[in-house]
Amino acid sequence: MNYKPDILNQKGFITAAPIPAMQFDEDFSASAKKVKNGELIEIYRRMYAIRRFEEALLEVTRSGKTHGIAVKLDYGDRNNPACKYMGTLHTCIGQEAVSVGEAYSSTDFNDKFFGSHRSHGELIAVPLTEIYRKSVSSVSKTLKTSPYFANFYRQFKNSLIFDDKNVLKNTVVRKFRGIEYTLSKKELAEISLYGSAFAECLNSRLGLQNGKAGSMHAYCKDYKIFPGNAIVGAQAGIATGAALYKRAQNETGVVICNLGDAALGAGVVYESMNFAASDQFKELWHKDTASAETADTGTQTVQDGRTLPVIYAIVNNGYGVSGRTQGETMAFREPCRIGMGVSPTNLYAERINGNNVFAVIDAFTRKRETAESKGACLLDLVTYRYEGHSLSDKKEYRSTEEIEAWKTVDPLITFKTDAIASGVLSEEDFIKA
Repeated sequence: MNYKPDILNQKGFITAAPIPAMQFDEDFSASAKKVKNGELIEIYRRMYAIRRFEEALLEVTRSGKTHGIAVKLDYGDRNNPACKYMGTLHTCIGQEAVSVGEAYSSTDFNDKFFGSHRSHGELIAVPLTEIYRKSVSSVSKTLKTSPYFANFYRQFKNSLIFDDKNVLKNTVVRKFRGIEYTLSKKELAEISLYGSAFAECLNSRLGLQNGKAGSMHAYCKDYKIFPGNAIVGAQAGIATGAALYKRAQNETGVVICNLGDAALGAGVVYESMNFAASDQFKELWHKDTASAETADTGTQTVQDGRTLPVIYAIVNNGYGVSGRTQGETMAFREPCRIGMGVSPTNLYAERINGNNVFAVIDAFTRKRETAESKGACLLDLVTYRYEGHSLSDKKEYRSTEEIEAWKTVDPLITFKTDAIASGVLSEEDFIKA
């Protein structure tokens, strides 16, 4: 860069390119055609799985029961032997389309996901997507060797009666409480994921981290998920470090950093974005690790031209605890504006309907390519959480009218309604799912 006064002191205006907002306008039929055979109903099923997982967690934390059945694992530590839920709980009920959409678009096993205190969505969606994409042998090996699934899988398997005569290829036939049913290895892996994640939230030794991580820090590195973070915005620095490693090692894949809109008030988030998009990566870093000739010798400097391969995904549910970010606690109004203040690229920012799973898939698919070829990106995913910030939040700061208005665009309801109305799926398809 020419850092000289005659250039820097030129009269003019500093401008910013416009940021696309809500540009996705495909109808359901058109979007459905881009989804692989059999995966359309799976997208719905994954959103539903997250919804029911968190609803069950809420039921257990409030009454110790789910579906009227008492939950008692008896595999806790000496401080909590019965595995009663301890601590608070942050649910993402209403935000499921974001988690499922970003998981579906993640096609490189080297991708890495970092989340917040509200990250059960990606904890379920990303591994579930990988389980059904991978081969049966790969999934079976993970079940047997993974330190994350091992304890729950072993206990679950031992609680069932194995019938050797009815074993089919890649299938196990089980009897439980007198009822015989068939599970594929992938279905067994799916149950192990739910069980291990649920047990972790109950601080049970059957959990993903043997009960030591709990609800906010649970992770599964076998399937791209790294620990969530209870410190608001702290995951931005860690995720940016992971992206720096990828850039330095020329590793494929991208880093997805999920942040709440209120986390943009944390200094580390801006610092991370600024570092990830800094000019040094374009101007000073080279494709090969050998010393490059400088321009002074008459040899062209070899430049990669990329910044860090990271997508900052702002899960914009409109609130930070009880404060509304738009009109109250923040100045940006739309989180995507932050990109304008970080880089002339705007961090390739876009504002997306986060309740439309197809809009999310489209956005992440495009931004993955941009992050790998050009560098740091930002997505502003507009969505809503129906529950309060945590268990103690009575939602008194929100009107019933506001909550009901958002329920009219519930990602599960709109998906099902549009699928049936367009004739792509039937009511029976949803019942079977």
